[in-house]
Amino acid sequence: ADNDGDGRGDECDYCPDLADGPQRGCEASIQQVKRRELNDEQFFDVAGVVTAVFGDNAPITQPGSFFMQASFANMESHDETFSGVYVYLGNRGPGVSVPSVGDSVRVIGRTSDYYGQAQLNQISQISPGPPAEAPTPIVPSFDQLVAQAERYEGMLVCINDVIVTE
Repeated sequence: ADNDGDGRGDECDYCPDLADGPQRGCEASIQQVKRRELNDEQFFDVAGVVTAVFGDNAPITQPGSFFMQASFANMESHDETFSGVYVYLGNRGPGVSVPSVGDSVRVIGRTSDYYGQAQLNQISQISPGPPAEAPTPIVPSFDQLVAQAERYEGMLVCINDVIVTE
């Protein structure tokens, strides 16, 4: 069966009642992207707050690419990990503009895994998102950060009590 008529059978379709594509993605969370719960064939609509943007001096395919993080209120659980994601704009669609740090945005794109980092790419739209507070850095212990680095990838973190010896 293919309830939404998008050519993808309901068994393989993340949102079988919505004909998704570049103009309308299936709603998903940053945490779902980071935990690799989504397929890489559909377009997803993901909300977050922009925390960092690569400037013009970034490598040739990265200017404008950015990180965004879920605000605490928009997380699917109160587990703050897996709540930051990299949004690659090197292959974005025409007319997709670069947001600014602090913007609450909705991004429509596909998921991918690039050198072990789950990210969003093939961005077709970036639009204003729901009002959201900017995320604040979380403070994992250094041991937590080292042992579970992927859980904190793309997030604002603060590390206390660090001593640099050389």
